[in-house]
Amino acid sequence: RFVSDEPVGVFAADAAVTVVADGKPGTATIRFSAVVNPEVVRTYRVEVERRNGDAWEPLCRADAFGDFDELPCNRRGFLESRIEVARLGQAGTCRITVTPEGFFGALGKPLVRELAARRKD
Repeated sequence: RFVSDEPVGVFAADAAVTVVADGKPGTATIRFSAVVNPEVVRTYRVEVERRNGDAWEPLCRADAFGDFDELPCNRRGFLESRIEVARLGQAGTCRITVTPEGFFGALGKPLVRELAARRKD
């Protein structure tokens, strides 16, 4: 089987990414919608970047396993990934990108959210 033949994960039009503070310094939970065809997604790449001038500077990355192995009635419709974001607290614009990845490496269209990070005083 070729990667080009592999079906890719597709997010619904109303898919979303949210960030929830864990209460532990330097970490947060990123919650994101599952794709509409979760049986074809092995993992989701969760990447956090910060704007640095005209470019995006990578801050951290985590891979979250999909729920492909769950019965459809047990799927929650969203997934979560805890991520180290110690440098995220600096003022500026951050971008979170969630990309579905198939079992043979095919990548779906990513879900992207930009947000303003505020410095805690």
